[in-house]
Amino acid sequence: MAGKPRKWLLLVPLALAVAVLVLLLRNRSAPEQIALTEIAHPVQVISVPSLTVTPRATAYGNVEPGRVWDAVAEVSGRIIELHPELKKGELIPADTVIVRIDTSDYLLALRQVEADIQASEAQLAELTVSAANAEASLAIEREALRLAEADLARLAKLQRDGTVTQSAFEQEQRTVLNQRQNVQSLTNTLNLIPAQRALLEAQLERLRVQRESAQLNLDRTVIKMPFTGRIAQLNVEQAQFVRQGEVLAVADSIDVAEITVQLPLSRMRPLIQPDDRPVSELSMAAARRALALQAVVRVPGLGLDVSWPARFVRATDAVDLRTRSLGIVVAVDEPYRQAQPGLRPPLIKGMFTEVELRGQARPDSLVVPLSALHDGQVYVVDAEQRLQRRTLQLASVHETFAVVADGLQAGAKIIVSDLPVAIDGMLLEPVPDPAAQARLQQAVSGTQP
Repeated sequence: MAGKPRKWLLLVPLALAVAVLVLLLRNRSAPEQIALTEIAHPVQVISVPSLTVTPRATAYGNVEPGRVWDAVAEVSGRIIELHPELKKGELIPADTVIVRIDTSDYLLALRQVEADIQASEAQLAELTVSAANAEASLAIEREALRLAEADLARLAKLQRDGTVTQSAFEQEQRTVLNQRQNVQSLTNTLNLIPAQRALLEAQLERLRVQRESAQLNLDRTVIKMPFTGRIAQLNVEQAQFVRQGEVLAVADSIDVAEITVQLPLSRMRPLIQPDDRPVSELSMAAARRALALQAVVRVPGLGLDVSWPARFVRATDAVDLRTRSLGIVVAVDEPYRQAQPGLRPPLIKGMFTEVELRGQARPDSLVVPLSALHDGQVYVVDAEQRLQRRTLQLASVHETFAVVADGLQAGAKIIVSDLPVAIDGMLLEPVPDPAAQARLQQAVSGTQP
């Protein structure tokens, strides 16, 4: 019986706890209801502008002269004169004599040919006189033949009458035959004269050609600058013997500087205005007219804000298979005449330059910064301040911006700041970003920010 009171003692506290819990549940108040509100996410936005876009592409290359001339010795001989300014780096005007080669051998050769020409001309003159003499003699011999034939006819009649002996008649026949032989001999002489004249005239022409060659060799002993240029290399000294074909000096022109830059094909495309007209002329001039590219050259690292206007002259013959780029050659006219000491240096061979290529301007183009693109889409803030994804069709892509062909309208607000999560329809708090707007306009116009 003692075990039962202990069980009741354990159940009493448990029953009291259950009773207290029931009372608390009955007397509790309803939980306070809190209204849920949508949070707007702050974002930075710009308005899509409609601007005139001038496609640009920047590349780098080294300055090279427009023309390079090798002063090659066209004749052999000893150097008897060098221009005092014929030194590496010197500027020498066009038509200046820079090298003279000894003319002694070439003067002798010329005099010998001229003497041979005089001899041939004398032979021709002699032949002309001989022809005239032969014609005069032929006329005399023909007259003598006529008289002899008349005498022979008279003797033949007398012989038939028996008044002339047979021997006298035969003697006259021999006289006529001898006269005919004289006429034939002179005729043969005159017939050979045209061939003899042709031979002498051919010999004379050959000698005249030799005289021209000798005169050319004599003229080649003098080497002149073909253009105003800068001496890049000198390989000869005073009194040195040079052989035909040796390069004595190298000169670079200074009237035009050329720069070749490598431009990837993907960056070439925005520079070219689409045109569905067929190409009617295969020439570099037609290509220049069709592309209408302009260029500006700058020299980085000088600390000077200077530039040179340049013109597109040609493209290289092939695409670089390793870089998939095409060589574009631009030219700067009169790079030395434009120089100003301390303000604008000349464009010297080997100088590293920056070349900005410009295509034709395209007005009313919608542009967006590349940083606002997300896999071909932009985030637009609609009229209800909510996010919309827009898939764009791009006309061209440039270094920092893209031109939109379809998918946006001018004035649309696009997000230019980062969003941790972009959900269609999420509420936004757009904040204009004037700095980003200005950077976009500066990038399109090509001005430095």
